[in-house]
Amino acid sequence: MHSSPAPTSLRLGLLVTALVFVLPSAWAAPLVGAIEFNFDGGDFTAVSTNNPGGPWAYDPDRGSWRAYDTNDCATAFRSSRLNSPILTVPAAGTVTLSFSHRYSFEEDTTRWDGGQLRISVNQGAYVAVPLSSFSANGYNNTVGGAMVPNNELAGQQAFTGQSGGYDLEEYITSIATLGPFNANDTISIQFMAGWDDCAQGNVPNWEIDRVQFTPPLEDRRTRPGFSNPALPADASVVEGTAYTLRSSPTGQVTLQWYKDMVAIPGASDTNYTIVRMTLADAGHYFLQAGNAIGYSTSRVATVSFVADTTPPAFLSARCTGNPDEFIIRLSEPLAEDNGQGFAVTDQFLWNIETVTGPGAPPGPPLSVLYTNGDTSIYMTAQGGTLDFSVNTYRVVLVDFVIDTSMAHNALPAGSSVPLICPKGIVVESTGAGPYTFDSAPTAMEFSTFTWAGAANGTADTPAIVSGRAQLLDASAINLALGPAAGSPPVAAAVSQWASANHNLITRPTGVGGCVIMARLENDSGVARTSVDISYDLLNQGPVVEEVPGHLVYYSLSGTPSQWQLIPGLSTNRVSGLKKATLNLNATPWPVGSLLYILWADDNGSGSPDDANQIDNFTVSFAHPSLTIHYSSTNVVITWPAGSGVLQSKSSLTAASWTDVPGAGSSGSATIGAGGSSQFFTLRAP
Repeated sequence: MHSSPAPTSLRLGLLVTALVFVLPSAWAAPLVGAIEFNFDGGDFTAVSTNNPGGPWAYDPDRGSWRAYDTNDCATAFRSSRLNSPILTVPAAGTVTLSFSHRYSFEEDTTRWDGGQLRISVNQGAYVAVPLSSFSANGYNNTVGGAMVPNNELAGQQAFTGQSGGYDLEEYITSIATLGPFNANDTISIQFMAGWDDCAQGNVPNWEIDRVQFTPPLEDRRTRPGFSNPALPADASVVEGTAYTLRSSPTGQVTLQWYKDMVAIPGASDTNYTIVRMTLADAGHYFLQAGNAIGYSTSRVATVSFVADTTPPAFLSARCTGNPDEFIIRLSEPLAEDNGQGFAVTDQFLWNIETVTGPGAPPGPPLSVLYTNGDTSIYMTAQGGTLDFSVNTYRVVLVDFVIDTSMAHNALPAGSSVPLICPKGIVVESTGAGPYTFDSAPTAMEFSTFTWAGAANGTADTPAIVSGRAQLLDASAINLALGPAAGSPPVAAAVSQWASANHNLITRPTGVGGCVIMARLENDSGVARTSVDISYDLLNQGPVVEEVPGHLVYYSLSGTPSQWQLIPGLSTNRVSGLKKATLNLNATPWPVGSLLYILWADDNGSGSPDDANQIDNFTVSFAHPSLTIHYSSTNVVITWPAGSGVLQSKSSLTAASWTDVPGAGSSGSATIGAGGSSQFFTLRAP
């Protein structure tokens, strides 16, 4: 087992399609006896079930493999298997395995967790090596007891409890006869760590420090190969965009990407992404894959730099919950330097101008915070100088403090954008959210209201609660959600934001009921006839409840008697993702107007006050479907004409989508086949 060496030669001026390592004709398979794990993981691989907290992982500092689970008790039957390479018995006879290890598996009156040695012969299924095969330090008990746990090893002999000297980090050596074999039989061993649904106690639960086969076995695997020799592909990448190089190794164990013959730190996956293309990223890239037998390399891809000559543009400028604070969104980051190496961070002269209305010009903002590479600028106006009730404003880039004449990608001086103070959650063409409620929402976004009534209103029915909701006016639902510490938060007569769990809780304590209302503002550019809303519901209530879960409504006016019930979300007490589509064909949602979403919760007689919790609130629009037809020369993309403008990008991690030249909203586009990967979407026309 060896560390990965860098290839020794490559002429960068040539397009090299492959680097070939030729083995001598008299090559013999290497022998595998003792594997110490001191320098690498020995080509062992981990396969896990149900996401244990700490599946088998190689620890280079300790020179060992370690596995453990965590005490979250979320999913039953969790396990992780550590598999050796497939090795060959060179001559008929008996093979013995010895391994140094230590373990500490959870036990009390029941042995909940454990570890077991397994073997696969001639690539068959892995089966347990029985206790009778051990001549030293075999299994010490059976997993399970009076109450057999949820564990794949339940009822089976295994290593359980804690090995001697574990706390002193001492290893024991177990020895097992794997059995008699014929010449050319193949063997793979497996260390199977199994847990019920969580683990308690010491970490790691199992650690393997050394294994040894006697007599040594042969490693007859071949070097890794590449299933698609055309990858990674050559590419011309526009400045500032992302590009992902992909390769297709087979039989690999270690992976390393190289640029211009130098290993890229941390690039050890089948993909490597250039997050934001610069001139320094141009060069020759390839992937090296290795195992104990040797190393192979992919083709060499040439990545070229294409300067971005399109200047950034303003997308929007909107105030936050405080009308004196606002955020400017840019189509791409501002130029990072002026062509002479001087950073332009915080080197802008801005102004706020009154466009219409009697108000005096507010003047320059008080602060400008801009980080190179960001697409957002945060500003603060002088307190009380912005009055959106009678004035309209715009933000203007007056000039740069330093000379940007040599910068090829600078926002032009004099550029401006309207400053808008939204009346609710801004829903753009890409939607809004998810709102994860890591911080308290503003009353403009989510607000609350309560109605009087006795606690534990056993007479409440959906009809009664709906009647109360129809009396509500959105303008009166204006109380901020109170931040509440604890999980659940302390009792209160209003809905709350839970600062501990980061969600919203309807909490009708001591009152007849309460509501949470979300205000959505259509800033998507077109009137909408269909809106998707979704959120995660966590219901802590009992089975019996007068009005299970919430009654959920929507309204375009927010006036009494105009609340429309959303059946798919109402009286639903099953925890999980909730999603509904609002059909607004009869009355479309106009641009710039509000749409209200209302959750109503009665004070049921049997529910805890934190019974209904809302998280990950998202608003989206259903996109018209794209149809893609492939031929040997072209890719033809069609969609309903006028329904959207075709956009593309070469990687899903790229910062932004770009319009496909000439496609517009015509409903059809033809693109040449081949080249780099492309992803497509539609934006609102």
